[in-house]
Amino acid sequence: MEVVMPINIKLKTAIIKQYGSQIAFAAALGVHDSLLSRIVRGWHQPTEELRNLICKKLGVKEHEIFSNN
Repeated sequence: MEVVMPINIKLKTAIIKQYGSQIAFAAALGVHDSLLSRIVRGWHQPTEELRNLICKKLGVKEHEIFSNN
């Protein structure tokens, strides 16, 4: 039985609007694109420091993209 993890649509949408791709955003953050992909897919919880950096780069409040989808 396959377990489906929810994709953070709010985060994915903000990334595409601001940076055009997850790869470009990962480069702007200074993290590997696979790490960002795991965060977007809900497979990895970012550290508080990384969450703050993501929000700063996207110009959003934490609750806007890291709340329940």
